[in-house]
Amino acid sequence: FLNNYDKNSVFEDYFLRKKLIERINDWLGVRYRCPGRSRKGVDCSNFVSILLEETLGINIPAGSGTQANLFPKIEKIEELQFGDLVFFSGRNKRSKRIG
Repeated sequence: FLNNYDKNSVFEDYFLRKKLIERINDWLGVRYRCPGRSRKGVDCSNFVSILLEETLGINIPAGSGTQANLFPKIEKIEELQFGDLVFFSGRNKRSKRIG
């Protein structure tokens, strides 16, 4: 992951990719807690928000539905690049809501 990147990605810089991995590793072992935002417990969207702030210095709101609308949509799995976010919709077959 550290050597493969998209030249158009914010993570084109090797040191930013390395910093992101280090930040992720710093959070290993922290339990899932909704709506957590600390090392006592964190949920998915807060985790993404914290990582982007710690790594890139940008603030994005928590909430997976909100975050999914902030970034360009990737149509094909083959187009995924380092640092891309993956969102899932539906808690059941009828729901289209990102959660």
